[in-house]
Amino acid sequence: FVVARALLAAGVPTRAVLVMPPSSVQGDALLHLTVLERSGATVIDASRELAPLETALHGAAIVVDAIFGTGLSRPITGHLAEVIGAINHGGARVIAIDLPSGIEADTGATLGVAVRAHRTLTLAVPKIGLVSAPGFASAGVVEVADIGIPRGRARAVATAGQVEERDARGWLPLVG
Repeated sequence: FVVARALLAAGVPTRAVLVMPPSSVQGDALLHLTVLERSGATVIDASRELAPLETALHGAAIVVDAIFGTGLSRPITGHLAEVIGAINHGGARVIAIDLPSGIEADTGATLGVAVRAHRTLTLAVPKIGLVSAPGFASAGVVEVADIGIPRGRARAVATAGQVEERDARGWLPLVG
């Protein structure tokens, strides 16, 4: 909802699509949805059927995937799996916010189905799931967005590192 509002403010024609029941939107998401609606934005309800989403996808240049939060841990089935299928087959470039929907943040596992993003704008720190199989295959180009978390704090949540050839050489005995 924040991205849609920013795009509208920049003069970019934008439609926001609700794929979950409006009554399930809570907390900060509800606040930002309310502000978006008050700004006069088009908000399409596709929470019960795919047709409104498919209409919105027709001719769209870019889709911003922000269906779930980072803590998703259950398989995606039913209507939401169909939503992801429609996004994946819609033909638009897809930008995922934080993680492609359907990718588990800590393991990279696909939770039933996953959005195939061209680019992922991950928040604060890279997520392990974006560099682990099969998650990396759904992430596209990954870029980290600074969201104001102090550096020491942000580093504390990153629990993995990259192993490079020079690291491995130091750990393994030389074989003659």
